[in-house]
Amino acid sequence: MARTPLALAALATSAIPGLEVVGVRGSQRASGDVQTAEIVDATGWHWVVRCPVSAAAGAAMEAERALLQNLAAAVDEERLPFAVPRPAGDVELPEGGRAVVVPALAGRPLDLEQLGPGPGLSAGLGRAVAALHELPPEVVADAGLPVYDADSYRARCLAEVDEVARTGHVPAVLLERWEQALENVALWRFRTTPVHGDLHPESILVSGTEVTAMTTFTSAHVGDPAEDLAWLMASAPLDALDA
Repeated sequence: MARTPLALAALATSAIPGLEVVGVRGSQRASGDVQTAEIVDATGWHWVVRCPVSAAAGAAMEAERALLQNLAAAVDEERLPFAVPRPAGDVELPEGGRAVVVPALAGRPLDLEQLGPGPGLSAGLGRAVAALHELPPEVVADAGLPVYDADSYRARCLAEVDEVARTGHVPAVLLERWEQALENVALWRFRTTPVHGDLHPESILVSGTEVTAMTTFTSAHVGDPAEDLAWLMASAPLDALDA
């Protein structure tokens, strides 16, 4: 069920008793069947309200909530050099699932064009992603999220390739390339780690040369760390990749 930004703001007042909303800041965003809006309260504090629009999204947000508690502990223990959302309140939805309200995090969405060579933002992004990958798998496993070893992750990828092949929309030459990579066992000898699973510019907040926060962990799991780097390989400036 889709809601207007004002309806999301009303949910926030139910989630946090006493919250006085004076405005909705910016445009509403939707990603992965989750609606998001930023609101401002009477003290000038900014909040983000997230609301699932499907049962699957609601289940993913429930799992994410447990993971965020574990990640927040890692932040407090200085094992992560960036902030993560910390739910301040929630409210059950009539159709099922819960809307969640979190304090807005500092920083602006990552601009890939600002990535470049040398010890700047590119290196800061690398440190942030590496810190996530270096967490123990139990941080994710204890939240009930999927855990794969290299073999089971390869099997998952094979199933995905079979599924997209059945659509008939993928060129044969690309399917052959994927299949060759999946059959090359030398490429599948790695230690799986916690991964974000859906990194994109909106889920990474930055300030200066450092990552200040990561958000939207609904696709997190223990799997191939390369998954968090593939989007950079495809989208970031080439001269930034080494850094």
